Amino acid sequence: MIKAVSVFGDVQIRVPENVSLRGTGGGVLGNFEVSPLDSADPEAPVVYVDGWAVLGNVEARPRRGKLVADILERVQDKVDRKLRRHLGH
Repeated sequence: MIKAVSVFGDVQIRVPENVSLRGTGGGVLGNFEVSPLDSADPEAPVVYVDGWAVLGNVEARPRRGKLVADILERVQDKVDRKLRRHLGH
């Protein structure tokens, strides 16, 4: 679950397209918008966005072309590089 609150600002949330996205919230002189997405995979993780916006904007939507596996590989590569640097390799 992601709790997003915007007061005089902007919150943008992007999720991979193979993740289900749901959300509830509201805006007071602002905008709270979640573009619901149901993944084709019934075992896909579900991201819930909850919150509100006052004179601001909260927006959550899928990022087309990005998958969870792509993100996990990038994170693993970054961790490996930092670990090698830390160990002096």
